[in-house]
Amino acid sequence: MSQIVHNLKLKLDEELHDYVRDNYPWADSFHILRRSVDARRRHDPHLIYSVELFNKGESIKDSLPNQKKIKYSGAPILIVGAGPAGLFAALNLAEQGIPCHLFDRGGTTQERIKEIAKYWRQGELNPESNVCFGEGGAGLFSDGKLITRIKSPHIPYVLDRLVQFGAPEEIRYFANPHVGSDRIRRLLPVMRKYLEELGCQIHLNCKVTEFEITDRKIKGLYTADGQFFAGDHLLLATGHSAEDIFS
Repeated sequence: MSQIVHNLKLKLDEELHDYVRDNYPWADSFHILRRSVDARRRHDPHLIYSVELFNKGESIKDSLPNQKKIKYSGAPILIVGAGPAGLFAALNLAEQGIPCHLFDRGGTTQERIKEIAKYWRQGELNPESNVCFGEGGAGLFSDGKLITRIKSPHIPYVLDRLVQFGAPEEIRYFANPHVGSDRIRRLLPVMRKYLEELGCQIHLNCKVTEFEITDRKIKGLYTADGQFFAGDHLLLATGHSAEDIFS
């Protein structure tokens, strides 16, 4: 069984590997859960670690929950909005073998970059694909002020997937992890390809205009080009800017 140890205090020039070897000789390997800087004493700053220690033959994979496939025979799940909530909902479903459709009125990451550059330089606004709408959501063009303060047990899942798609390894354990807008723009197309390989059908530049509801139950949705997609389950991950979706 692994053991989690908190508040390991190391000097800035001290190696964590050496510290673990000297103080926990039984540990064959370790995984950093969190790293922060304690600079309250200006002349004596330290790094504070939380780590998971593993016996010989163990690894981090042994401590992670298995993402089991679920037997599902219903219609694909309908997800509206390809921001963080929609993307990770689709990812979680697809990794469990559940079919889903992911819709967003805006374009791909690269298309959005071009549209927004045109707006900033020439004042031409695309009302469907802009800072608010499109792959990655509004956070794709954040200046870094967007953070999460929740203590959700799902945060490691999100960070692990981001690293899988190209985010830096250290976001897994930094106290205030930050991917960076430049890396996010490279990461999202990789994530999209992975979702599609798992069977998720992604519809960008595809605005949802109407829902089919019978006896207060969702039966499907219509898109701006007149297509109908049947489904018994709907997830709205549209953010605060898509006010017309609720009208």
